[in-house]
Amino acid sequence: MDSLSKPTENDSYNAHIYAAFESIFNAYSLIYFCRNPRLGSILLAATFISPTFGLFGLAGTMTAFAATKMLDFPASRIRSGELLCNSLISSMGLAYVTNQQNLSVYLLMVLLPVTAITAMFLSVALTQVMLRLFGMGAYSLPFVIVTIFNYLLIYSFTATPVIGAPPPSLLPDIPFLPSILTEWFLAFSAALFLPNVYVGMIACCAVLIHSPLQIALGMFGFLVGYGFLQLTGLNASAFGAGWMGTNYLYCGMGLGGVYFITSKSSLLLAGFGAILSTLIAIGMRTFLRSYNIPPLSFPFLIVLLMFTFALRQRSRFLWLFESPYADGSPEQNVLRFHTNLKRFPDFYTPTLSLPFSGDRVVTQGFNGTYTHKSLWCHALDFEILDASGNPHPDQRTKLEDAYTYGSAILSPCDGTIVSVVSDVADNELGEENLLQNWGNLVVILNDLGWYVLLSHFKRDGIIVYKNQRVTRGQLLGYCGNSGRSPLPHLHLQVQAAWFPGATTIPFRIRNFISHHASGVTVLTTGIPGEGDLISPLQIDPDLIACFSGQIGTSIRYRIEKSGKTIAWETIETISLGWGEISYRSVEYGARLSATISDETYISHTLENSSSSLLRLFSMGLGLVPFSKNRNIIWKDYSAYRPWISPVNVILSDLLQPFVGLPFLHLQSRFFPSNKPDEILIQTTVINVDDRFPTNIEITLSPNLGILELTAYYQGNDWRIVQERAEPFPQANWGH
Repeated sequence: MDSLSKPTENDSYNAHIYAAFESIFNAYSLIYFCRNPRLGSILLAATFISPTFGLFGLAGTMTAFAATKMLDFPASRIRSGELLCNSLISSMGLAYVTNQQNLSVYLLMVLLPVTAITAMFLSVALTQVMLRLFGMGAYSLPFVIVTIFNYLLIYSFTATPVIGAPPPSLLPDIPFLPSILTEWFLAFSAALFLPNVYVGMIACCAVLIHSPLQIALGMFGFLVGYGFLQLTGLNASAFGAGWMGTNYLYCGMGLGGVYFITSKSSLLLAGFGAILSTLIAIGMRTFLRSYNIPPLSFPFLIVLLMFTFALRQRSRFLWLFESPYADGSPEQNVLRFHTNLKRFPDFYTPTLSLPFSGDRVVTQGFNGTYTHKSLWCHALDFEILDASGNPHPDQRTKLEDAYTYGSAILSPCDGTIVSVVSDVADNELGEENLLQNWGNLVVILNDLGWYVLLSHFKRDGIIVYKNQRVTRGQLLGYCGNSGRSPLPHLHLQVQAAWFPGATTIPFRIRNFISHHASGVTVLTTGIPGEGDLISPLQIDPDLIACFSGQIGTSIRYRIEKSGKTIAWETIETISLGWGEISYRSVEYGARLSATISDETYISHTLENSSSSLLRLFSMGLGLVPFSKNRNIIWKDYSAYRPWISPVNVILSDLLQPFVGLPFLHLQSRFFPSNKPDEILIQTTVINVDDRFPTNIEITLSPNLGILELTAYYQGNDWRIVQERAEPFPQANWGH
């Protein structure tokens, strides 16, 4: 087939051209906190309402693009537009600064590439500095620095302050717009240094198509700032058309829904940010007045950096949540965040794997009966007990007779060993060493920045050393009875510092099986209780192959309703690296993202899914543990949004961040299969109406993926059957 043929040199050339256009378009869209090439192409076209300004912006962006490619900066950062956006707005700023200044054409031919390339270098350098110092990006700080320098430079050439004037436009003014609407559209256009109502209208409509919620948030910030000016009588007209409005717009969008998850609290933050940015701009005017320099986006930057860094210092994350997502619209980020929070309640809590294999009993839990109190209340103790609950056989009194003594202790996370003690003698059964409370121990600095202490190792039973790098599941040593330990057991805690005895902090255990007396075994993530018999998940490679085997394939499915074939749909699957998988429906353009991590397959974001069978895939295979134990059950949640009609989606996206998101409650289990090489999963949808299936059964096969899916509705059934699977070149998959 032609679609499977080896890419030619012409294909490679076209791919490079496509990447160049995508990089430039993304740079334009990032001005409004979006990453959407289609939006960027509209904005680029809008700048040519003033041809000179449009040419400056495009030429500067292309210059920066060429420089980043020649210097071999990371392709992903170039393609995202991240390294080009500051060059774009700095170049547009240069056009604004030099407008009506009668400067030499040759001087402008030098200033434009210097401005674009300097802004690009500053973007790279300041991003690294800001990340190292504060864990935050540089945002538009390079643009502010370069543009202020250009203002001062032009002042040195002309000996007079720059008089900013609207650029010449190809279109006439609109005389009938109310003043507040004019200011609103000028706020949009000023971000492009084009204070023009037409440009603002085009930019506003383009962002509206991309994200109605983002426009609503921007409007909120604008109205708060505009209202503050009207109520206080402060005069911001000296800043030029639209500049204060742009800062209000950025506060609404950035604080309300881009850098923070949209909520009632984020709206309050955005409103306060808009008021504060006004005061900062008026204060800045004192020393900028001499050179007629507008505030640019500097007030918003100060507010954003101050709020973000300060809120990261909280002891608990409540009310306001910084967005963990680098891309996506506010609607998508709200859905992703709250879905993760619903499915994984410990989203913001340190999470560990069990540090052993086999079954253990939790003999002391959080706020335990004996020693897990006060500053050390967040800790777990594990022992091996027999069926009668005894730690060693009857009539046995030697230390070596205890079931737990000498058992292997594994690393519960990836990290670096920061402390080891291994010379404390083991106690005889029933005795304790209160002088060396923690006994033999290992402290690990987890890669995410918190400390994990494991204690009561056997004397000389630790096989790792200080500063050694360890990975999850790696052998650390063997359990003993050292320290405050009358019976051999393993003590586990997460703490705030490296030294033994530091204050503990809450943590959770991931993917453990809890064995109930009723015979039901539940897979969960959370805090096991005292007396619980638990064990870690044992991995089944066949289940992993069910999902990894689909990667790089194009599979055609036949769709039947009540026994009659009604349609066909083709699903292409690619790997995005780092365990991320993406599915795409050829016929409907729907996309489903998923990950394989922590011994589990997890379905995540679903887009454009109103008619695609990917809706059923995401529900029936929302979460699948790679467990050898086929008797387990597990719970999950699925968002309503993919099932809402397109007309209602917009209203839902605007309201749900403030009133709450509805979810479907799912319960899944492995089901007996008639064929040994097939795995059957049954998912029950709890408390649903006629829109949703009551049960979904999916048949998986190693290396063949999803063979069949049956969705049982009230009244009729849908059956989806794999007809044909073939490989396809991932490089041909468009973006």
